[in-house]
Amino acid sequence: MATSQTSNSRNYIVGAVVIVMSAVFILEFGGPQAKGCTSEGGAGYAARVYGETITDGDFRSVYGLLRADQLSPAEARQQNLKKHVLDGLVERNLLAREARRVGFRVSEDDVMKHLTETGTIYLTRAVSAPQSIPGGIIPVDVRDEDGDFDMEKAQRVIRFQFRRSVEEFGQAQILETLAERMRETLRAGVSVSDGEVFDAYVREKERATIEYIRFSPLYYQSQHEPTAAEVQAWMTGHTTEVQAEFDRQRHRYTNLERQARARHILITVDSSATDADRTTARSRADALLARARRGEDFSALARENSEDTATSRNGGDIGYNVRGRMPAAFDTAMFAMQPGQISNVVTTPTGFHIIKLEGFREGNVPEAEAKLELATGLYRTAHSAELAHQAADATLAELRSGTTMEAIGARLSGRPAPAPGATPAAPAEPAEPAAPADPYAPKVQTTDPFTRNGAFPGDTGAIASAAFELTEASPLPSAPIHMGEDYIVFRLTEHVSATRADFSPEDRTRITRGLLMQKQNEAIGEYVRHLRQVATADGEVRINEEVLQYPTTETDGETTEDSTEE
Repeated sequence: MATSQTSNSRNYIVGAVVIVMSAVFILEFGGPQAKGCTSEGGAGYAARVYGETITDGDFRSVYGLLRADQLSPAEARQQNLKKHVLDGLVERNLLAREARRVGFRVSEDDVMKHLTETGTIYLTRAVSAPQSIPGGIIPVDVRDEDGDFDMEKAQRVIRFQFRRSVEEFGQAQILETLAERMRETLRAGVSVSDGEVFDAYVREKERATIEYIRFSPLYYQSQHEPTAAEVQAWMTGHTTEVQAEFDRQRHRYTNLERQARARHILITVDSSATDADRTTARSRADALLARARRGEDFSALARENSEDTATSRNGGDIGYNVRGRMPAAFDTAMFAMQPGQISNVVTTPTGFHIIKLEGFREGNVPEAEAKLELATGLYRTAHSAELAHQAADATLAELRSGTTMEAIGARLSGRPAPAPGATPAAPAEPAEPAAPADPYAPKVQTTDPFTRNGAFPGDTGAIASAAFELTEASPLPSAPIHMGEDYIVFRLTEHVSATRADFSPEDRTRITRGLLMQKQNEAIGEYVRHLRQVATADGEVRINEEVLQYPTTETDGETTEDSTEE
């Protein structure tokens, strides 16, 4: 009996508060004078949805509620906040319209009762907005020290935090509540099956580990320097491709200022290097210069020793360059030489260079010469891709024949293959500094345990998907995996399965909750996008683009604006 009396008393208090708050609507905003009492900016136009206006005041209220106006214009623009806020308001009105269409009704009394009982409001987050933007049920500080609803405090919050009149707040919350009723209806229509839950559990718990080798065409570009005869032979079967490339790049071969083509070998020196480090680097450069002048192949020396990883794989070729593109000391030496000459050691802020001049050109390059240069690049790209594919196929065949990954890794690194069961010997100290490792060189690598989402950075799921089709008894794929420009050969080393025996009630509850929420959000998002698509196609959504602009600079009291990036 006491519980019933307490409940009745509480309902009486809430009802009284709602009556008082509703009276505020009429006394302050319902009479003939109400037209001029809306908050500043409330009559402006931000958007119109099926003839209903979202005012500039509506927009600024939500923008301020999210404290977005406390960010700098650059920060707000970077996060695209204005568009997210306005999209949320548009979607709110679209959902509210649908809610009314299916029979939902919400009054000022309803929204005020919700505020007094829960101390929360509803706020629609745009379906495209990131989760960092608040949305859904938002708590509002409208209670006194005893935890009771404080009407005066609520009015202050509405006026100063929401920047709205009580009536404007009520009307906005009617729309928000209708939108939430529609979302609740959509959520209620979503379910997840036991099969979906277990499949999600498997995706979460299942793990695989692989050993793999990446075969990159960029590596094989440095393994073969094509001759003019090879390129000419290739051109005869690819005339259309070469002509198209020439047409696309014709501007690069006309009216040229004097250009020099060179190769170089770089020994880098960090700006913070000690004198001893600089002396060591210079000694290496001097030794390489002596080898080049004794007649050793300059391209091979560059591939094996240059620390300019961008050009070393192409034999140090830096292509044609005009004056001013390279460091001053480099330019001076390069343009002072004759084709075929090799410079002394040249010092730049990057380190020590040895330069070999290949030739000069200027004016208009003959079409045949230009096409040969372009064809060389096209041939190198096609041939290196073919070499990478062939190497991947050959390696997979080795694995299928019983060769171990360890033995293949030893061969790729230039080490002797270990005897079966032997303990690998410690690497000997090199007699001189080792040449820089080519980052694109094929080598055996091992992944951490991974899920079906991807085996390693860059894997969009193809490697992981193939790996989970294998077993430890049959650990090799049927063919190398083509990923981007590269080819991947791998061997499954471990596959940890998820079983129903390990599928606990806690797992079931947790995954069901998460999967249900995900599917509900997807259903709401799809529904809202459809509503907006239809309304936009019918011309029933109009956006005032000025609302989406951000102030950028202030000069003499005038502010220039920049539109948001969509």
